[in-house]
Amino acid sequence: MLKKKALDDLQASFDSYKTDAEKTLAETQKTNAVKLALKDSGTLNSDLLFGQVNMDNVIIQDDGKVSGLDDQLATFK
Repeated sequence: MLKKKALDDLQASFDSYKTDAEKTLAETQKTNAVKLALKDSGTLNSDLLFGQVNMDNVIIQDDGKVSGLDDQLATFK
């Protein structure tokens, strides 16, 4: 019975780690996609502008395109 509990604890720990890793990866991919889109948009200082972007309004589409950023960029111009 002790082995079953240890295995269950290990599985729970693994599942938690996997969930956290997937969340971190998604956030990193979103950040990098936005930074690349800002750079490609021709802004003078994309790093400064990145700090002004509301990441909650940005969505990465299945094809890798960034949506929700153009509206925000328009307010900065």
